[in-house]
Amino acid sequence: MLAVLLTVIEPALAYAQFVRKEETQEKGTREQEKETELRGRLSTTAVYYGEWAGSRDGESGEAAATEGPASPEQLLFTDLRARIEALSVNGGPLRGTVDFRLRPALRGVASRGYLGGREEDLREAHVGLSGARSSLTVGRLIVPEVDSLSVDGLRASFQRGGSWEGGVLVGAYPSPLSRSVRTDYPKGRGLLDLPLAGGAWVAYRSGRTHGTVGGAALLPRDERALGPDDGEPARGMITSSGHVRISRGVDAFHYLVGDVAGDAAGELVHLQLGLQLRPLEQLLLEGGISRVSTRQLRIYVADLLETADPSVPPGAPPQANLALVRVGTEEARAGASYLFLRSKVDVGAHVRVRRREALGSDVLPTTTPALGPDQLLDMSLGIRRRHWLRGWSLGGNVVDIRGGRSRHSQLALKGFREFLDERLELELTVSYVDFADRCGDDGPTCTGTLSGRVLRGGATVAFRAGGHWSCLGDLQLGIQSSSGAPGKEPWIMASGLLLRVQYSY
Repeated sequence: MLAVLLTVIEPALAYAQFVRKEETQEKGTREQEKETELRGRLSTTAVYYGEWAGSRDGESGEAAATEGPASPEQLLFTDLRARIEALSVNGGPLRGTVDFRLRPALRGVASRGYLGGREEDLREAHVGLSGARSSLTVGRLIVPEVDSLSVDGLRASFQRGGSWEGGVLVGAYPSPLSRSVRTDYPKGRGLLDLPLAGGAWVAYRSGRTHGTVGGAALLPRDERALGPDDGEPARGMITSSGHVRISRGVDAFHYLVGDVAGDAAGELVHLQLGLQLRPLEQLLLEGGISRVSTRQLRIYVADLLETADPSVPPGAPPQANLALVRVGTEEARAGASYLFLRSKVDVGAHVRVRRREALGSDVLPTTTPALGPDQLLDMSLGIRRRHWLRGWSLGGNVVDIRGGRSRHSQLALKGFREFLDERLELELTVSYVDFADRCGDDGPTCTGTLSGRVLRGGATVAFRAGGHWSCLGDLQLGIQSSSGAPGKEPWIMASGLLLRVQYSY
């Protein structure tokens, strides 16, 4: 009798256990599907930079520090940044992103170059719904398909098959020069009189090519209120970007932005054309041309172009400013790199020819003088051997830049090594620079009158703790000696420190 009961009960118990286990798994799967998938990073970055001047011949150090080219201001700030992405809220179509950066202003030190003040930079803040073939997003958006425009509005996209996508955007247009929500829009404007942006794009993708074609209109609404910080005037533009695999080992890409309406109608605002060839696995050849309009220079590099000597009146020539030396509106470049597989040595050489149009006060800050046209030849040669000496990768490079207004030569040596199962990385650098400003016959637009030498050294440490925490530290020291038209300049010592801690999940 007991045997009969066991033969009946055991299969029943096994079936019950299987059913309960299967139901538990299905329940867990359903609960997992309802969970919100989060991804993000939180980071804090501290930066310090300071300069000290020595003395001229027969001059006290105190006088040199006051009147010499070393800046009396110390740069010190801390950036707090948070980026959080909810890819699927409760397993549904709802998603959202927030990306915010805060830089508090500290008393007695500069925190934002010549502009000064704190920054509350809202990069992105939006929510959206995603379906199988369409999506809708509302908030502060960056639209990469149309020159990475930032808008406070909405974007909608629609897919057709797996190869085509179309989209539209519309909303208020914050100033591209702004670094704080307090200056995103012109002061005194009403809600119905804010600058507007609207546009559309088409994206394509196949096995060997992908890209986008788009266009947008930017309307300031009240053109009479436009000032130097009010953003851009009304303009219409077209954009195009793409990549194509021509054949095995041959790739081409392009990026184009052009104005079709407004003050700069017919102007090519930004152009990048590039070609990469890999005839051998260890050989890479590349070339390209680019153009950036003076309008774009104002948006992207104006903050870098400051007079080196704060005691010099506004509009006087800056001294040995490498940022000015390398500014170009047009460029042609070619390069090659080769990897010796057995010896783990790679070498590379690059040549760039830059041409700069005349830049005036409409492009540069008021503290920087007008720059005359110039043409530069920029050549570099580098070599590196990986894991050569006790695990160290050692390398060096030589750079020579020559133009009608400046000369710049640099030799740099670098060492890199990993420790603790590649969780700790250490990089050491040392460089020597020889420079000279060249004045032409157009004195007021000359970029300076100095010649001299700079010795720099630095160390960078990166550490990853577990799968979430990472730390970065960078220390740079430099000393410059130079002479100019009035005679020998005081030497300048500079130091910079960057510390960053980041948590990613």
